[in-house]
Amino acid sequence: MGSFSTARFTAYVSSVEATYSLFGTTGVPIRAACRLQLHEIPSKTKGQNPTSGALTARRVHRVVAGDSLPSLAWREYGDAAAWRSIAEANGIDDPARLPAGAELVLPAAEEVRP
Repeated sequence: MGSFSTARFTAYVSSVEATYSLFGTTGVPIRAACRLQLHEIPSKTKGQNPTSGALTARRVHRVVAGDSLPSLAWREYGDAAAWRSIAEANGIDDPARLPAGAELVLPAAEEVRP
């Protein structure tokens, strides 16, 4: 069984396709590949809380299999050596152990020290 992450947005379904690849002895489909196409319905973006006290904007990243601190640093800041800033912001002692599903705070680019 795989993992599942929830994204919430308002959308409508524009198409659905199903391709059946396995049937039971009674003819009931038991395996299928499905394709779903959604179109997001634009809505107003909620504003940030001006009383949060944050000096800079930070983002959150949910760790998936294959993520590493250097790869996240490269993707976010264009510098794999910036992984230490991510580790420091999240209290990570062992950068080789990133459990899938964990949420990491990604510091703003101004806060990053390579």
